[in-house]
Amino acid sequence: MLEAYLKTHRNISQAHRNALEAGRNTLDARWNAVQSHRNILDAYRMALQAYRNALQTHRNALEALNNALYTRMNALKGHRNVFQACKIALDASKYNLRAHRNILQAHRKTFEARSCCV
Repeated sequence: MLEAYLKTHRNISQAHRNALEAGRNTLDARWNAVQSHRNILDAYRMALQAYRNALQTHRNALEALNNALYTRMNALKGHRNVFQACKIALDASKYNLRAHRNILQAHRKTFEARSCCV
């Protein structure tokens, strides 16, 4: 009878040790799950930060493109102004040439008038 009691007690003690070990394993598994979850959250945070950085880079690229377009537009306006100035200068040259031609004709007529009177 004592032997049966001791055997039963040993079995209960072993079952208790097994339950404690299972509890420790459960706690370890929970801790590992928490750590895995933290790692996943960290990876998610890093991915979000990378996405934010990519969006900012894209915004910067769009801003640079916009600035380049404005620069090009202003350069085209500048070229147009230069072409208009050249056109005005050419028109002025035409009027200047006409004036010189008229002066030369007046000189010729004056010379002819003097020649015929001499």
